Amino acid sequence: MYLAGGAVGTRLKDLLVEAYILQHIIPIQGRTRKNLAVNDTVNNKQYRFGMPGPVVAQHEWKNTLKIWTPFYWMGIFWWRAEAFAPECPLTSLQG
Repeated sequence: MYLAGGAVGTRLKDLLVEAYILQHIIPIQGRTRKNLAVNDTVNNKQYRFGMPGPVVAQHEWKNTLKIWTPFYWMGIFWWRAEAFAPECPLTSLQG
């Protein structure tokens, strides 16, 4: 399950379909962000560039939590706090 918008969201969906990966997409108005990782094979280092994500409207994140929360409480899903949009208060996850 993921939020997706714009051309990157469409491409992500297409890649997962091609790989036969089951997905539940929650459409958003904003564009799915891109991140970049550069591997320096000479010095054995990795550099990560995290781009800012889209603004997620209140109705979008509330809809996401409505769908996702029952699975979380059953132990099926987990989350990374930094993956949430700043506008989505994590207190929404408390029963």
